[in-house]
Amino acid sequence: SVLLYLEFITMKESNYKEETKRFFVFIANVINFVSLLGIWYAMWMRNYAEITARPFGYKGNWLVLAVYGFLLFLLTNMYGGYRVGYHRQADLFFSAVLALFFTNGISYVQICLLGARIMPLKPVLLTTVLGTLVLGVWAWAAQKLYQRFFPPYRMLMVYDGRTTAYALIEKMMSRDDKYSICEAV
Repeated sequence: SVLLYLEFITMKESNYKEETKRFFVFIANVINFVSLLGIWYAMWMRNYAEITARPFGYKGNWLVLAVYGFLLFLLTNMYGGYRVGYHRQADLFFSAVLALFFTNGISYVQICLLGARIMPLKPVLLTTVLGTLVLGVWAWAAQKLYQRFFPPYRMLMVYDGRTTAYALIEKMMSRDDKYSICEAV
């Protein structure tokens, strides 16, 4: 009875920890998404909004922002740019930047189609550079905070004497942000 109770408490704590991780990752990703969306919207309003003001009213601005947000979310999710705690910091950054580049490229084509001419590229390039800087800071901060709140699992490796565990130990130690092998027996 006592063992079942201890197992229940351990399971409950484990579920709470996983829910906390998911909430942390969700908040980190919302900050990322809103930051990039805000940068894009500011650039759009300053440089290109006049092309949709007459034919569509201001509803066109909201539609462009919605399309950009949809593309950004879809591509970042597809490339794994929202996988805080799962990917390494460099992989997380590269995935998010790749999604940002493609999203900004597709959106620039959309802007040219709306304007019915080749529009100035400089604002989109500056937005991409600024977004890349924001993603660098975001990826660094998100991973550091994740590691601080959710340190690597401490592990004891048990193996039989006939096989060597060095290959497995090396593989696990290559992800020292996720696993910490304290001892091998």
